Amino acid sequence: MAKKKMAVGPLTNKEKEYINKNRDKGVELLAKKLGRRVEAVDRFLNGPKEPAKETKPVNRNDPEAFVMNNLLAKREGYNVVVMTESASMYMDEKRKQRSNKPKDNSFIHTFRKND
Repeated sequence: MAKKKMAVGPLTNKEKEYINKNRDKGVELLAKKLGRRVEAVDRFLNGPKEPAKETKPVNRNDPEAFVMNNLLAKREGYNVVVMTESASMYMDEKRKQRSNKPKDNSFIHTFRKND
């Protein structure tokens, strides 16, 4: 007898409707009935789990890092960071300031010089 494969991908609207109507039956029973992973049904009922935060704290003594950290848009639950327009403008100004400094060529090695 062949095993029935578990469904993959997002829950369908019918599955979501069934889960909402039968919330009291328990996550394991609903997952078995729908042929879905327990984690998928639990995530639908309870929302995404909060991941462990592994971000290092901002150095308060470094004003540039502190300013840049405040200009970025963050979505904590999904570990997403998006550069905002103000952050982009801030970095453009910083790039102009850096471009005026002479380049350090001590890290460049030439293997063969063109004659």
